[in-house]
Amino acid sequence: MHILKLRKIAISTMIGVGALVNLSACSGDNKQDTDIEVVVLEVGQDACELTSQGCPVVTPPTTTPPTTTPPTTTPPTGPVIEITDQPATEGNSLFVRQGDVFQNIAGFEFCCGKFGTYEAHEFTDITGDFAKLDGGFWGAAIDGHIGERVFSSYGDGAEDGSDQVAQLGWAATGTMQSPEFEIQSNYINFLVGGGSNPYDSDKATAVALVVNGVVVRAASGDDVADKMVWTSWDVSEMTGQIAAIKFIDMHNDDGNDAHLPYLLADEFRAADIPAAIPTKLSKELTQTPESEGHSLFVREADAAQNIAGFEFCCGKFGTYAVHEFTEITGDFAKLDGGFWGADVEGHIGERVFSSYGDGAEDGSDQVAQLGGEAVGTMLSPSFVIDSLYINFLVGGGSHSFDSDKATAVALLIEDDIVRDASGSDVANAMQWTSWDVSSYIGKTAQIKFIDLNSNDGNDSTLSYLLADEFRAANLPAAEIEDTGPVVEPTIPPVVLTMTPITEGNSLFLRAADEFQNIAGFEFCCGKFGTYEVHEFTEITGDFAKLDGGFWGADVAGHVGERVFSSYGDGANEGSDQVAQLGGAAVGTMLSPAFVIDSNYINFLVGGGSNPYSSAAATAVVLLINGDVVPSASGQNVANSMQWTSWDVREFKGQSAVVQFIDLHSDDGNDASVPYLLADEFRGADKAARDPYEAQRDTDSDGILDINDNDDDGDGVDDIDDVFPTDPSETIDTDNDGVGNNADEDDDGDGINDVDDSNPLDPDNTPVFEVQLTTTPSTSGHSLFARQSDPGQNIAGFEFCCGGYDTYQEHEFEEVTGDFLKLDGGFWGAGVAGTIGERVFSSYGDGFDNDSDTSAEHIGLAATGSLKTPAFIIDANYINFLIGGGVNRFDQANATAIVLLVNGDIVRQATGQNEHDSMQWLTWDVIDLAGESAQVMIIDNHADDNSDNSLAYVLADEFRASDEPAAVPKSDSVISFSASALTSTPESDGAPAFTRLNAEAQNIAGFEFCCGGYNTYQEHDFFATGDMIYLNGGQWAADITNHIGDRVLATYGESFVDSNATDAGFLGWEATGTLKSPSFT
Repeated sequence: MHILKLRKIAISTMIGVGALVNLSACSGDNKQDTDIEVVVLEVGQDACELTSQGCPVVTPPTTTPPTTTPPTTTPPTGPVIEITDQPATEGNSLFVRQGDVFQNIAGFEFCCGKFGTYEAHEFTDITGDFAKLDGGFWGAAIDGHIGERVFSSYGDGAEDGSDQVAQLGWAATGTMQSPEFEIQSNYINFLVGGGSNPYDSDKATAVALVVNGVVVRAASGDDVADKMVWTSWDVSEMTGQIAAIKFIDMHNDDGNDAHLPYLLADEFRAADIPAAIPTKLSKELTQTPESEGHSLFVREADAAQNIAGFEFCCGKFGTYAVHEFTEITGDFAKLDGGFWGADVEGHIGERVFSSYGDGAEDGSDQVAQLGGEAVGTMLSPSFVIDSLYINFLVGGGSHSFDSDKATAVALLIEDDIVRDASGSDVANAMQWTSWDVSSYIGKTAQIKFIDLNSNDGNDSTLSYLLADEFRAANLPAAEIEDTGPVVEPTIPPVVLTMTPITEGNSLFLRAADEFQNIAGFEFCCGKFGTYEVHEFTEITGDFAKLDGGFWGADVAGHVGERVFSSYGDGANEGSDQVAQLGGAAVGTMLSPAFVIDSNYINFLVGGGSNPYSSAAATAVVLLINGDVVPSASGQNVANSMQWTSWDVREFKGQSAVVQFIDLHSDDGNDASVPYLLADEFRGADKAARDPYEAQRDTDSDGILDINDNDDDGDGVDDIDDVFPTDPSETIDTDNDGVGNNADEDDDGDGINDVDDSNPLDPDNTPVFEVQLTTTPSTSGHSLFARQSDPGQNIAGFEFCCGGYDTYQEHEFEEVTGDFLKLDGGFWGAGVAGTIGERVFSSYGDGFDNDSDTSAEHIGLAATGSLKTPAFIIDANYINFLIGGGVNRFDQANATAIVLLVNGDIVRQATGQNEHDSMQWLTWDVIDLAGESAQVMIIDNHADDNSDNSLAYVLADEFRASDEPAAVPKSDSVISFSASALTSTPESDGAPAFTRLNAEAQNIAGFEFCCGGYNTYQEHDFFATGDMIYLNGGQWAADITNHIGDRVLATYGESFVDSNATDAGFLGWEATGTLKSPSFT
């Protein structure tokens, strides 16, 4: 296969709808030329425009005269489609005969069975003359054929019960389906020829792809006699679907049209590279969309009610919930049902969905229009996609579903948005829209209605959503612009920092003094023009008077001593008199320029809530090339700031400035606070606050994250959760951005958790201090032996070639499944780590039964288990080599080795998911000395692609030794005796450590207090950081499971220094370490 990837092709002539570029390339040592056809599509161009059939014409072409603009030399920018030059072998046969999987029925290489030959080869639903066909037709005279035979609807056949075979001729008609198959590749490639009538014509000559009984792709010939051409279907969206190919010839050669009356086809293959420009099913538009097909979703309580057309009303608050819409948020809960549609252009029936429609508060009888300020979301009842298209009316604002001002409808499948649509910003008007959903036939779905536009005046789009008449149909209501899957890029995962004050670096600097924190406004007292001196620019209005950063002691959330305040202290030009400017001050200014080099910009903002576009704006904005990118305003809370974050990943490398805006003159015309506060602008790779919280509902509980105390629904409040949007993580001990559940080294001390005696303490040392053997293949002795031949190394699998059931003959026990077929140890030359000549391999050579004389790989799909001969554990360790899959013994697709004692699994191990490679592994069995045991090898993985684990087990050289070959892993130990657990841990034994001069005091239980500053050090602990300030053990009455009166609490009572007399709390931001007194 020769693939030429082109990003740009410089072509000095005018390029029209497409370009075919013929190139020659060399490959291989012999430098032979190979012709390659590279097809470059322009933006907006459909691949079908370059096929011989062209694209279907839905509306007449316009008669606009051609432009006289001279041709340009701009290269095409559309995607490059890579075409295989080996279509006959690319990929695999699309479908197979279960009775003989090696026979190429997808290439029609079978013949001569007379009547019923196709049925004998597992084709189904055969009608008409196709039942007579004698198999594949001799293809020598057919241009394009692969192999010897092709499918031909006019080919040789016989009547039922007859031996007389003859060509059926062009008048033959019929249909049939191939054996079913699972779509597992991006494309289906095949040869097709004959007549050009489409599959739904009354004289069809076509092949079609059928999923759940619905035709989702189709192709016909080109009306060129006895010739086939390669055709490709893009089926990348249908992965995992069960499908079949339908062969159709309904043309009886009656002379009523000029098309060839037969079908030719050959070599159907599943491939990841197309053989031709991929095509999709095309359809004419329905002329009656309001009645085409059926309602998309229904109300179970009243299936006859047209809720998909919103023909219900007047239930006041909660009407949509009563009609089985779900996950309703915001103002949508207030909606009174479908809105009277008389004034909405395009409406069907009496009512439509309108996000500004009539509604009522909970418990109120007062119904009124909610207006353009209303926001909310909701889901339709679930439905199963059973048609090719979803048709519906949509109107209102044009913001797509992924905008923070979205006014959209979206198709959800398994919680993923796969299609979406918005209005066209035409007031009170809707138009028909269609989604191609052929790739989702059989899937369960819902429609999501979204209006996040609160009509705040920040843009000119309509601030509402209109929709009506959702229908499932096999004809579209409108031309389909894009049938590709929707990717949801706008609510990406966000990693939050717990320390925004220090995360990253200052966003902008003063060139004259880079160490001065001007991004935190830590400068002051230069009177008029102070900001200009500190390299802020384009300063207007009262901002020129500002005396620098304002003293922040009275501003909640401030960092350091000073903040930006538009009402702060200032002076007139030339004056020494400094005074607060007050809320009437107005002005703007720009920060020094900076280059965006981080993922986020974090900062504190407060004051008025008016957006930057308001005439009375109080806002900060990010400007790139003079354009406002993101913006932020305060929360309308006096003298208070909150952390805010902008996601600026898409702007990395660009130069930017921050603009500060206060245009509010405190004129009393609105209720907004008339000033702006800001502080501590930092560029960081972790966000101080989720930039998307206004859109995100992480745990899908119907409460947007911005209002949810536990965003991810993991039971840990966001304030205590390092990963508040990740339900699988809450803690990050080493602050490396990887939660403890996923982190293999929680404390970042370089020792993996499985080998770390205290994985949450970076200062501890590993408890395993035994010297590893340097000769594991000879250390100790073979773990188990063959009683009839003790000198044979069966623990190293050095036996072979005994045919079916070789392992049982070598005294392995309870051999099950495909392991019975294994021919002994597998030749290990291709397996990294092999000792000797042979290894255990669950995919190795074998025989199907006792009478089979031909050995072959039993393959990755092989499954089974076996147990070794029993042995007595007489050494400290069991060393062995292991490889293959990573699935534990207790998983459905296990690829594992376990140690059995008294029938119980007490140790386990798996491979490392590295192909054909083994590594030494050690079990610590000191506690099992003298026990009788067996090793069990398990492979339950049928290579069904259900997970990413390798589907086999490799093993070699099981040895008992007093020297470990590797550090034993703690996760290899499966069980222990419950009798070993104490029932009184609070009194069992003695305190681990004591106070040198007061051994009776229980400092190991933290039963000491109130010594002021440095209490822990006085009690023989060594303290650093904030731990120095702790006042002793914290009163524990409110702490679950405490022992005694007090516990260690790092947020506990403290004294700021040795002279302090009043205790306070350190709080959660406290950091530091404590070391106990030494103990033996």
